[in-house]
Amino acid sequence: MPPSSIETNQGGAARIPGPARSATVLANLAGQSLWLLTGLVVLVGGGELLVRGAAALALRLRIPPLIVGLTVVAFGTSAPELFVTVEACRKGSTEIAVGNVVGSNICNILLILGLSGMAAPLLIDRETQMRQLPIMVVATLAFLAMVWDGAITQLEGGLLCGGLVAYIVLSLMLARSARKASLAEGDEVVATRFGPPIHLAMIAGGLVCLVIGADLMVDAAVQIAKEIGVNQVVIGLTIVAVGTSLPELATSITAALKKQREISVGNVVGSNIFNLLGVLGIAAVVSPVEIPIPSVSFEVDMPFLIGSTLLSIPFLFFRNQLSRLEGLTLFLWYVAFVSLLVGKARFPEVESITLAAIPYVLTPLTLIVLVKEVILHRRDLKLARAEEELTENGKPTL
Repeated sequence: MPPSSIETNQGGAARIPGPARSATVLANLAGQSLWLLTGLVVLVGGGELLVRGAAALALRLRIPPLIVGLTVVAFGTSAPELFVTVEACRKGSTEIAVGNVVGSNICNILLILGLSGMAAPLLIDRETQMRQLPIMVVATLAFLAMVWDGAITQLEGGLLCGGLVAYIVLSLMLARSARKASLAEGDEVVATRFGPPIHLAMIAGGLVCLVIGADLMVDAAVQIAKEIGVNQVVIGLTIVAVGTSLPELATSITAALKKQREISVGNVVGSNIFNLLGVLGIAAVVSPVEIPIPSVSFEVDMPFLIGSTLLSIPFLFFRNQLSRLEGLTLFLWYVAFVSLLVGKARFPEVESITLAAIPYVLTPLTLIVLVKEVILHRRDLKLARAEEELTENGKPTL
């Protein structure tokens, strides 16, 4: 009789041997990854249905496209993050909830702006520089101040929601005074052949898909974290955050390649504002208990959230475009962010290499790019003054 392949531990209980256990883990990971992907597809599809149905219905009801763009469409594009975050809080997986919001904002700045800028230099309009960017910075600092004590309460969630309402009202007032039209989606749905019943069905179908997709993603993310032995916050910061940010990624890269480059930056900055004020605010309000912030979040993700937000100021404010070199710099910082998370979770050697690369490679590169930005900004100011003097006096003063 051949020896049994089942081993026993000291207590006499059966234990699956190493190779068999590895195969089981891989099979479980493959299955959960498939469920995660399925949930993501359902989630993104639900968000698209919700946006198109709600925007079309609102326009049928003669609600101005401007209001539709700043409310229905803006909320709809953040619906994946919102539903995943709320579902994670409902199931007690608050690490995934917080990781999703923080990771999405880091992903938006470093990965999406980075890849979009590498695809084509991005144009930055004055409205983004003077209004949206400062609001994003203030929202980020307010969020960090709230989580400093280790939790987000319902009261703080209400304050975040109040900030979102103020942001929408301010945006409406400024946009109306400037007589600006809203999003391209408004023009697209005006010509639709479908009536209100179809639009209502799209809204209902979108909401159902969002709930189902969020449920699948959260469950799969929790199981993946258990299988590979990492904290749930790591999964939330990486896989879930990138997944829920895919609509913004697709929109930004497509806009950059189609030479609608100012849309890419506005899309990212607006999404970050809605994530912090709306997604996290609503999740904190509806959560039965306060949302705890894992202590591990203050080691990597919170510093990267601060750093990426502060880095976006000179990159987006000094000049009217984001160059390919700046896009590459942002992308490399995202690679460092993911490498640190993976290294801390499973591979210490990756963490060591990344920690060495940050001061000796990434930081010098970033400083060089910033100095270049300052020099080009001063040159642009000088040229602008020269052109102004040429217009007023008929000749420039050098």
